[in-house]
Amino acid sequence: MFAGEESDAFRLVRPLVAHYNRISLCLSDFPASFRPRFEQRSSGTCDGVLWMGGFLTATSFAPRLWDPVISGHDSTSNLIGPIRSLASTLHASEADFKAVGTAIVAIRQHFMPRRAKAVRRR
Repeated sequence: MFAGEESDAFRLVRPLVAHYNRISLCLSDFPASFRPRFEQRSSGTCDGVLWMGGFLTATSFAPRLWDPVISGHDSTSNLIGPIRSLASTLHASEADFKAVGTAIVAIRQHFMPRRAKAVRRR
């Protein structure tokens, strides 16, 4: 057992890390099957607006790093486009799920060289 494993903070963070690891594994091993988890309405339709808001809010934690993706620089084209389009999509379709999943895989690929470089420095 590691030091601090019984702390409240550890118990709160553990499920988040496990979820992140599941997403990372899916993106690594089965990228074509990745789909975001949109809020489901009682009507059975899905709303991607909250997911999009959470995603874009998370990018604000590293604005310099995310700027090329958010701003659509030449090097990143419009990777963020399918995610941005959720702002006007009240009833997300399977095509929206697939487009956003594809965008996430492409964004991950964009950042992969930086991630690999960071791992080598450790």
